Amino acid sequence: MSLNKAVENLKFDMRLLDLNLRLGRITQAEHDQYVKSLENLESEAVNLDIEGNNTDSN
Repeated sequence: MSLNKAVENLKFDMRLLDLNLRLGRITQAEHDQYVKSLENLESEAVNLDIEGNNTDSN
């Protein structure tokens, strides 16, 4: 994979968002449109209890 293709694939990656906005690789409007296009997968999420206060009796 070329470097340009790799950068394109990571264009909306949250870890690079500030950098890509600052460098003009994307605009805030492009990012907002991308976020709106994402499918809501909340119903498929798994809740994790990182504090160890699990109320599940299993």
